[in-house]
Order: sequence, then C-alpha cells, then structure tokens
Amino acid sequence: MCMSVFWSGSSCRVLEVRAGPGRFTLALAAAGARVLVTDISPVRLRLNARYVAGAGAERAVESRALLDVCEVSRFGDGDFDAVVAFGGPLSYAFDRAGEALAGLLRVTRARGPVIASVMSAAGAYRHLLAVSWRSATCSGRIASDRIPATGDLRETQPPGSGQHLCRMFRSRQICALVEQAGGGCSRCRPATGFRPARGA
Repeated sequence: MCMSVFWSGSSCRVLEVRAGPGRFTLALAAAGARVLVTDISPVRLRLNARYVAGAGAERAVESRALLDVCEVSRFGDGDFDAVVAFGGPLSYAFDRAGEALAGLLRVTRARGPVIASVMSAAGAYRHLLAVSWRSATCSGRIASDRIPATGDLRETQPPGSGQHLCRMFRSRQICALVEQAGGGCSRCRPATGFRPARGA
C-alpha cells in the first residue's frame, strides 16, 4: 500500500471518499491515520462499519457520513491532511469531474496529497470489447468510436440497458484534469496520486 509514502503518524486526518466496504479504510488505519469515512451509498457505509469493526480497526474512524464527491462544501479549506478517493468516484462525476477534484484539493491542506483512482479508458475498452461491439450496433458506429477518445459511456448505452455508466480516462486526460483543477500530477499509475499545487 502506497499510503505510508505520503504521511505517517496518528495526527494525520484523512477524508476517504467512496470508501465502500472498507478495504482502504483498513489500510489507512494501519498507516495510523484518523479517517472520516464517506460514501454516496448508505448500504456501503453500513458494510464499512461492519467490516472495519470486525477487523478491530474502528478506533481509526472519526465518523461516517453520506457524501457525493461533487459536494464537499460542508468542509473548510485545508480541513484534511490528505484525501483518498479510490473506487473511481471522479469517473462517476462525468462533466463535473474537474469541479469535484477542485473541491477535494480545496479541503486538503497545502501540499497535502489527494490520492485517487479513475477508470482506465484503454484497459476497460479492451476488457469490454464485446460490450463495445454491441453498443456499436445499438447506438451507431460513430458514437461507439468516440469511447476511446472521450471515455464517456453515456451516449453509447441504450436507455434502460442496465449497462455500467462512467467516464473513463487516459493518462494525458488525468493530467489535464488535475491541472485544470489547480493541482499538479505527481503520479500516473493504476492508483493515481494528485498533489495540490498551491503553496508550492
């Protein structure tokens, strides 16, 4: 787990976005962080509470709250030493991804890390080639051909199809998104780290 590279010590306060059942909550607890656990789903928050408590790591959790990654106005500037947003929440923000990332940078202290993941356009397109072919027959070849360029699956999925909708990113799009949000891209890997540029 890369988290210990970015901080150490129990004084670190972390906002975890889209925490899910608690895989990374446990990693944060092991790194000595105090975690505000958030998710857009009350079901996932309940699962998080169950699994984190079962692992004996509940002491690391400051509290749990429902949170949309695009709506962090309840927090003040620099309220957190770091933000962790694994599970691709920025990919589900679609056109508001830049706004969402800017909000995460704002609530992180100067030069503190925002560690996030997004869905990979190239990797997912290869993995979902059969789905992509079906979407081409339903929505038209031109629309389907735009998936590798835009990463946006919304226009290629027929209404009511039940297909997974998100925005996928290429590495250059991630760096552009970070710069537009006012940050600096420190790492582009399967788990991508963003670092705020202010205060540099």
